[in-house]
Amino acid sequence: MEGKIRKLLTSYGFIEIEGAEKDFFFHKSEAVSFGDLNEEDRVDFEIGKGKKGDQVVTAVEKIDILKRNNRSSVPSKNAGGFWTP
Repeated sequence: MEGKIRKLLTSYGFIEIEGAEKDFFFHKSEAVSFGDLNEEDRVDFEIGKGKKGDQVVTAVEKIDILKRNNRSSVPSKNAGGFWTP
């Protein structure tokens, strides 16, 4: 699922999803790299069930332009021996 970080505090934040009635809370322990996140960043995340049956946000990861376009930032070697992005 994709969303945008609406509010980011010391150890948690809130993700906004277009068209949703409420924001989703997440704890920094569920972020791939919490220190690299900023308000307004686009993120990819999952929603799961908590211990009490409520919804919890997991696997929060910042979406960068390369990931969004399904391209790798690491060059790969093609069959012809040339490095391609």
